[in-house]
Amino acid sequence: LNAIQQDLSQINSSLTSTQQLILKVENLLKQTETTIERKEGEISNLEKQLELERHILKSLIQELYFAGDVVLAGVMLNENDLFCFLRGSDGLFSTQEKMQEVIREINDVRAKVAGEKLSLEDVKTDQAELLTIKNKQKQALVSEKIETQDDLEEHQATVSELQSKLNELKS
Repeated sequence: LNAIQQDLSQINSSLTSTQQLILKVENLLKQTETTIERKEGEISNLEKQLELERHILKSLIQELYFAGDVVLAGVMLNENDLFCFLRGSDGLFSTQEKMQEVIREINDVRAKVAGEKLSLEDVKTDQAELLTIKNKQKQALVSEKIETQDDLEEHQATVSELQSKLNELKS
């Protein structure tokens, strides 16, 4: 009888720790999903920023192209115009280089964030699998608890019946 009660106590303890672990895993899973959503938002924002930077770069290249058409006609006649144009072109080229660097940086950050997102999705999958395993363990423990409680009740009934018969024999 004591052994069954100890088994039941052990099962209850295991069940409690399993339920606590399930709650922790569920919380981790929610945090991971939130982080994945945040990373997806970051990727979306980076893509928007990249598109804007590309648009600006396209505009700069168009300006440079159109500025190049004007050079031959009027700029050669005046030394100051030529100097201003070259200085402006250098500024545009410098801006273009800066824009290309920004685009490279954005692409690098986007790749990094996408990699982090993939890692988080792997973690999420692992956590979901762990949650499934722990839920199965919980169900097994609940079944074992019910079975042990039934055994305990059966033993208690038997002891009670034997005590009743013993009391009858004594009388």
